[in-house]
Amino acid sequence: MEITAGNIYRIVLGVNCEVKVDKITDTEIEFRVESKRSKSGWKNNVSVMLKEDFMSRLIIQ
Repeated sequence: MEITAGNIYRIVLGVNCEVKVDKITDTEIEFRVESKRSKSGWKNNVSVMLKEDFMSRLIIQ
């Protein structure tokens, strides 16, 4: 499955959550987690995860 910047994916981070991918490099994926408290819906802090870790946590829909 191809991951595309700007798209929203469901992954497991302790619990199932939706994340918005901001940037993809050869080895890493930058993303933000959805926040119910934020007006924009997305937390401002960007998390970085190795691509293989992200893919292993991905919930295929």
